[in-house]
Formats: sequence, C-alpha cells, structure tokens
Amino acid sequence: MSRYFKQPKFCAVWLLIILQLGLESAGAQEPSCTPAVNDAACDQLGATPDLLRPERVLIVPLLHKSENPDENERWPENPAAGIARFYRNAYQAQVEWLRDIRIWPDYYRQIDRLTQQSATFDRVILIGHGGFDGLVLNAAAFRAALTVKTGVATLSRGIESQPGLQESVTITYDVTRNPAFSHYIAERWQDMLKPDADPVREAEALEARMQPPHQNCVDHCRSDPATGGGDRNAACDWVCRDPLFSAESIEKLAPERFLRFADGLRKLVAEGGLIVISSCNPGTIAKIGDHPGETEGMLVHSALAGGAHPSYVHLLAAATGRGVAGPIGKIGADDMTAFIAMLESHRPQRQLRLVVP
Repeated sequence: MSRYFKQPKFCAVWLLIILQLGLESAGAQEPSCTPAVNDAACDQLGATPDLLRPERVLIVPLLHKSENPDENERWPENPAAGIARFYRNAYQAQVEWLRDIRIWPDYYRQIDRLTQQSATFDRVILIGHGGFDGLVLNAAAFRAALTVKTGVATLSRGIESQPGLQESVTITYDVTRNPAFSHYIAERWQDMLKPDADPVREAEALEARMQPPHQNCVDHCRSDPATGGGDRNAACDWVCRDPLFSAESIEKLAPERFLRFADGLRKLVAEGGLIVISSCNPGTIAKIGDHPGETEGMLVHSALAGGAHPSYVHLLAAATGRGVAGPIGKIGADDMTAFIAMLESHRPQRQLRLVVP
C-alpha cells in the first residue's frame, strides 16, 4: 500500500471519534491568547498536497506555566491524549509521546535522543502556548558567561522562551577600576546570571555600596533648589557617582537557536511528512506596524530562512523543508483534536494555514 494518500477511508469512524473526543475533552483548560484578524485570502484550506500516510506520529505537549493562576500547566496533555487516540483508531498509527517538557533544554534532550536513534515520523505535533513567533516554554538560560579580555570584563546572559528569540543582558566593566566590585562579580557571577535574577539591578546595588559619590558634588546637588523632588539624596548620589559599568538589556534574535530548533524537526520528520503547530497564531499573517512595538513577529519579519515571511508557518516550512500546518488566530484546547482530524480528512476548514515547500 502506498504511504501517500489523498482521501481518507475512515470518514464515518472519524466523525464518531471527533464527537467522542469532543465530549471527553470538555474539561480541558483553554490557553489564553488574543484572537487575530484573519487574512481573508488565506483562511480557507484548498486542495491539500499529497502527504505521507500518518503511520508514525510524535506528539509533544509543551508544559508552560502561564501567569493565569487557574490554568494547569498540564492542559496540553488532554488534547494530546485525544489526538493520540485519533491516530491509533483512524490509522492504526504508532504514536510516541514526549513527556515533562517545561523548558527548551528538556525538549532538545529528548529530541536528540530520537535523532541519535535515527527515528523519523510522518507527523510531529507540538501542542502548547504560542504566538506570532512560535511556541512558548518557561524561560531558561542558554548562555551565561563571564569573559575578560585586555582588562575589560563582559558578563552576558541569553534567556530563551521561544526558539530564535532571546532576552539578552550584557554588563561590561574595567576590572582594574574598582577591585572590590570586580572581585565580587568574579565570585558571584553564576548566581547573578540565573534566569530569575536581575543582574543589572544587582550591579547597580553593588555599585552604590562600593563606589562612593563625590562629596562636593553631592553637597552642591542637595543644596540646589533646582534639584527635583522625590528622594533627593538618592538622586544626587546617583548623579555624583562615577559609573563602574555599562549595561544593555534587550530582546533580540538568536538565529542559531532557531536553526537548532528547525534542524531537529527536519531530522525527525520524513520527507512528505507534516509538522503541526497546535497553538495560537502560527498561521496568522504577522503585520508590520508603523512603530517597532506595533509589529507582530520579530522572527517572522527577520531574514531567517530567506525571510521575511508572512507567518510563522511559512517561516518554519522554509527552514525545515517540510510541510507545516497551524491555526490562524485562536484555538482552544477543546478544539485541537477536531482541528487535526479535519486536517487529515482534507476537509476545507477556516482558521487553518498549511504550507508545503
């Protein structure tokens, strides 16, 4: 039997499965996200290209702890179980499930194990929170280092919650200017760069303790009527203190991290297979605003994989060389199994974008 197919042979069975799973998943918690305005020209799935029959399926629930105290981080496991039953019942597929993935190092550790075993799948389905730049996990540091070159020290940290984006912090200082300051950081830099630490604020507090302000400047500042209100003493101390360091804190691209993510998927998914991003907005057209803060999708609008791209689905398809599908706008946990079943049945549905390179 050919592993490629155009039309399913199990439509009646699928309908029963969808109805059953819809009832079973009624208690699933829906992730919170903002619905997006659909691109009217692209929100209807037309003719679906030939895809491998889904005989081997990998399901990856991503356990992100959101700010919503009422949301259980394990909500993706409920739709994952329904999707697994669907593939087993409709296709007699072999289904593998990656568990307890909370940060991207968890994901890469398990993905690397599979690629070392030369495992390939016809479908890889990732379920979790997401946005215009892809899936989201809990923040984890992928870079934390202290380097010294020609007397200048650089303290740097990169934190990742979405592959390809980083919250980057860099602190630079002269190691000879204040030996006590330099010694403290040399002894404590690993603690300062933990994901939940604020290294810039700690460096500011350290500077305030170890670098006295110029007293003449302080006296003049505090006696000057033009000095603003609030904590005048603290303001004058800050103005009259020689700075010990410079700092930059910014969100920016981490291209090598996105390529790591895309390369892992390319190795896992067989040619003719499909990656499904079951989260909010991977298929939504990411707009470009008049100001940087109004632009959706830093990754999508970058030059990665020959970009810019219209959506994250387009970007990931270009980077992996594999077909990628994902919702346009919002999708709830209760809708994910039906979304997958309709995708596999080649039935036209709104709110779906599918890109095959």
